[in-house]
Amino acid sequence: MKTLRNKFWALLLITSVAFLSCKKEDRFSPYAKSSSKIADENTVSRNDWKITTFQVGEMSEVNLFKEYIFKFKGGEIQALTNNSSETGKWIIGRKGEMITIHFDSSPLSKLNREWNILSKTDYDIKLEQVNRKGETVSLSFQRFKRVDLPTQTEVPTDPETPTFE
Repeated sequence: MKTLRNKFWALLLITSVAFLSCKKEDRFSPYAKSSSKIADENTVSRNDWKITTFQVGEMSEVNLFKEYIFKFKGGEIQALTNNSSETGKWIIGRKGEMITIHFDSSPLSKLNREWNILSKTDYDIKLEQVNRKGETVSLSFQRFKRVDLPTQTEVPTDPETPTFE
């Protein structure tokens, strides 16, 4: 009877340790399933984005980002201009209601915050956060669609057409 009791306690201990050591789903993973505001990470990842609003309190600072195009891929966010590229990190947290963005250098580091997701569609993402001074900081991304302009080609001249000099 004593060995049966010892086996029971050993089994209970092993089960408890196994249960407690199980890892909870990483709630900050950009791949975490979410039925809330950013439910389709693929929509964000398969498009390019421009910042259309960056406002701190009453002051718009959107001009700091007018040259950038943003690409979200996995946990990375790439900021591209004609002359440069910088890669930062982004993660979705708190059941898909928050997004955290991090870049190492200015002016992109101004985006380094844990943002509340106000709304998200296939065409825009609206984020907001209150800074330490109590000011509302607003950030909006709008889907950017590149338009490929036709290249100018030389118009061939007809050898039969007279030229005037």
